[in-house]
Amino acid sequence: MSNPRLPKTNNALRLVTYNVLNGGIGRADPLFETLVWLDGDIVGLTEADDPDLVDYWADKLGYHSATAEDDRHSIALLSRYPIRAAINLKASCEELDRTAIEARVQVGPGDACLRVLVLHLKAGIRIKHEQRRMVELTALQQWIESQPRPAILMGDLNSNAPYHPTDPAAAREKTQRKLAEQHGEIPYLVIPALQELGWIDAHRRCRPDDPRHSLSTGYPAQRVDYIFTDGELADRLQDAAVEQSGFTPYCSDHYPLWADLALPLQ
Repeated sequence: MSNPRLPKTNNALRLVTYNVLNGGIGRADPLFETLVWLDGDIVGLTEADDPDLVDYWADKLGYHSATAEDDRHSIALLSRYPIRAAINLKASCEELDRTAIEARVQVGPGDACLRVLVLHLKAGIRIKHEQRRMVELTALQQWIESQPRPAILMGDLNSNAPYHPTDPAAAREKTQRKLAEQHGEIPYLVIPALQELGWIDAHRRCRPDDPRHSLSTGYPAQRVDYIFTDGELADRLQDAAVEQSGFTPYCSDHYPLWADLALPLQ
């Protein structure tokens, strides 16, 4: 009997972003079962710090993989489709607090490739942390905007969106304390900047009234994980959600986020 999988429509390309927390060490098999359940075609993993586990998941899934390693937190890309090229963006962007990966994934015949960027921006809810994330985004902007489309930008951006209300009362005590120190102000810089650049938040596009948060599994108070499409792909979006079923409450401190795109993309 095959493992159960999260339903998706026919001819859909499923994107998944998932912070697996400190490499997923000690949670390899529950995370594998969750990846099977999510049934992602292209999966961006942040905090994928253990290369042996990345290889383990890729091998068991039968997926292609690429990694961007860092001395802090690494990123991995798992794909049902061939990965034609991948680079570590931190090698050319010193302003990044953590690594980032850009890959070309062949999702169609010939040279039909989808460009996928997976980011993990600086953590923290303080105003200075959001300002630092804007420095990272600004440093990446020229690269992002100069590369071919269609494109996906996803990952743990550690930023809140003004249209997806946070729940400070549900947050960890230390997060509540930091918010109190800045008089409850939640800074909103990164997500509006991405919108200004024409990126579309898949979750907002598909489920604008869905209040589920991705951080944290124990204290769900914020949605800091995102899948953005460029304008060309927005009309291909079918559905998107923060997934809180199965093993997801126990595998990491983040819930995964998925989005389905109708194929073909072009």
